[in-house]
Amino acid sequence: MTGAVVRQPGEVGQSPHGPPGSFQVLIDPATGSERLLQRVLELPSAVSAAVGHAGAEDVLYVGRGSGVLVTGLEEVPHPVRPGSAALVPSKVPAYFVNTNDEALVVISVLSPPPFVGVFTMEVRDLPTPTVHEDDRDPLSAGEDRSFKVLIQSDHVTQFVGFIHRSKAPPHTHIYEEALYVLSGQGLVHIEASTTPIRPGTSIFFPPGTSHCLENQGLGLLKVLGVFSPPGSPADKVHQSG
Repeated sequence: MTGAVVRQPGEVGQSPHGPPGSFQVLIDPATGSERLLQRVLELPSAVSAAVGHAGAEDVLYVGRGSGVLVTGLEEVPHPVRPGSAALVPSKVPAYFVNTNDEALVVISVLSPPPFVGVFTMEVRDLPTPTVHEDDRDPLSAGEDRSFKVLIQSDHVTQFVGFIHRSKAPPHTHIYEEALYVLSGQGLVHIEASTTPIRPGTSIFFPPGTSHCLENQGLGLLKVLGVFSPPGSPADKVHQSG
C-alpha cells in the first residue's frame, strides 16, 4: 500500500457525511488500514447518536458545532465544542447529543481491530478523558509547523497539526496514520503522486510510506491526526532527494 486520499462527496453547504445522524466510514481495511478505522458523524439539531465500541477504544474530536458527550453508567455529561477531544474506552456506553442549531460534526477513530464481529459486552463505568486543544501547548515540528497532542492511550495518539505556507521534506513513520483536514487547503505528496486536499479530505499513510503535506496558500492548514502504535508526531525519518 502507498497510502490513500479519500474525498468526501457533497458540495459546500451540503452535508458531506451521509444521512443525518449516521457514521460515514472513510478509512478502514479497504483503504489498507490494519490498526485504525476513521469515521465521521454528523448530527442535526436535537439528535443523539451512540459512540464507542465493544472491542475498541474510540478517540473523538469535535470539528464543528456543540453539544454534550454523555458517558458511563451514571451518564455523566461532558460539554463539547469545536476543538474538544475525548477518549471512550472499550465497553463504555457513550453518546453525543446536539444541543445547538448547527450540525454537530465529530471525527471518530477506532483502535485496535477487529472492528466487526461478535464481542462480549461487559459494560464498564470508566472515566472518559476529555480535553480541549486550547488547553494544550503547541510543540514545534519545524519552522512553519506545529502540533498539539490531545489524547494518548495504549493504542493511539491523537493530535492537531498547524501548517503555515510551506512544504515539509518527504519523510516516513513507523506507525500507520489517519489524517482529516479540518481547515485550509493544500497538497499531499505520497510517493510519486500529488493530490489537492481541502476540509473534509481524509488521508491514510501506511508505515514506511514516503509523504509530506504542503500549504501553498496564505491561510493556515489545520489537520487532525491519529496514529497507531502511539508515540510522538515528531518521530519521523526524512527521505533524501
